[in-house]
Amino acid sequence: MVMAHLGAVVPPLFVAWLVASGTLTFVPLILAGLFMGTVSAFMLPAREAMLARVLGTNEGAAIQRAVRFSLLAQFLAQVAGMAFARLADKTGLEVMLLIQAGLQLAGAAAAFMLLPAPSLLTNSAAGLRGQWVRIREGLEQVRNSPSLLPITVLTFAIGVFFVGSFMVVLPIILRDDPNLGATVERVSSLQVSFWSGTILSTLAVGAFGEIARKGRLIVCAVGVGCVVLLGLSVPGPLWLFYALSFVWGLGAGVTLTMTRTIVQLDAPPTSRARVLSVYQMGFSGGLPLGSLLAGPIVEAVGGRGATVTAALGMAFVVAVLVLRTKLWNLSHAPSLAASKP
Repeated sequence: MVMAHLGAVVPPLFVAWLVASGTLTFVPLILAGLFMGTVSAFMLPAREAMLARVLGTNEGAAIQRAVRFSLLAQFLAQVAGMAFARLADKTGLEVMLLIQAGLQLAGAAAAFMLLPAPSLLTNSAAGLRGQWVRIREGLEQVRNSPSLLPITVLTFAIGVFFVGSFMVVLPIILRDDPNLGATVERVSSLQVSFWSGTILSTLAVGAFGEIARKGRLIVCAVGVGCVVLLGLSVPGPLWLFYALSFVWGLGAGVTLTMTRTIVQLDAPPTSRARVLSVYQMGFSGGLPLGSLLAGPIVEAVGGRGATVTAALGMAFVVAVLVLRTKLWNLSHAPSLAASKP
């Protein structure tokens, strides 16, 4: 975590230097994004794997509560950053990027304060060959798990159909609709409305305590996202656009909380970080694919047509998972892998 946060200081400083020198172009911006994405890929599995150790328990309600608070901290920071980004025209991009670098340094300092945990690995898994063995074991554990496999597939599909639409299609709809208009403030408000809904639903999940039928709640929450995408395909006023984004965020908060809780509960303690990395790989792998596909789909059917395509694609994946896996009946149960001697 310390090394990852220190590495995350480099991209904003690099881009800030390019902006200040007037030499910013598309290629170095993409390279900075790739570097930040690579570093960030190490953060979530490491952070999430620490939760149970910090708590000192694998009890379901405690894990769900810890996941909820972790996500709340993340979402609140995202909303604050998006709202603060609206001032970029006044403060200058360099100031924003320097603040981002400073926050990453603060994250490194916080990670440094954590006590190191004893390794759960055996000596037989050491070395480069052992690294590949552990990667393969993590993939096999996900593939053979009746809960982890559908959650990972669903997460990948969310990255393709939902995140791609949110990151690419919605700003294009704002740009192309003369009644909406794509200004910095409106794009920022779109982000804030979505993540505000996510925060609210994450708080609401905690009010119900430990939820038993997590799979059914996930399916319903993803269904809300599909309905919202269909609603976004119909022209309407700006306030309705924000309202639908807020409702979509409500479903996203439930989905993220429940899927991460299931992974935390069902991953064996000795390989929790590896399983979490596969979960994150599913989401991160779907995100760029969805963003790439969004471009030609928008060119073919328009922005609002692309939301219909995404909704139908996501609904198809959910239907297959409900019919062919145990997604609908997933509930809190000890991991099969963790129960093995």
